[in-house]
Amino acid sequence: MIINLSPQISNKSYPSISVNGDVLTMNGEAFDFSSMGDGDLLPASAVQSSYFDPLSVVEKGPSGIELTLLLPMMHGEESESVLYPRPVTVDEGVVDLPVSSIHPVLEVGHE
Repeated sequence: MIINLSPQISNKSYPSISVNGDVLTMNGEAFDFSSMGDGDLLPASAVQSSYFDPLSVVEKGPSGIELTLLLPMMHGEESESVLYPRPVTVDEGVVDLPVSSIHPVLEVGHE
């Protein structure tokens, strides 16, 4: 899975994210994209989570699922890795988000 990150000033906490194949689990809620076929597109606005960039799509291509999540950041953030995040590629396991200089990490089960 390829996860693109779009920084957005927000008072939200960082989400806790893990991946298992075509299933992304965020803050304890599973988003299963395994029914998507190659070339399928799903408007991210159809996914019921405020962490998905509503102007993007979830796409299944030759490299698997690719999607864009909003990366909460606070006004005054100085970390280059948060301001200009690189895409994260993961097949299985916990997703390591860029380390914020001032933003807390979310405890699982809270948004």
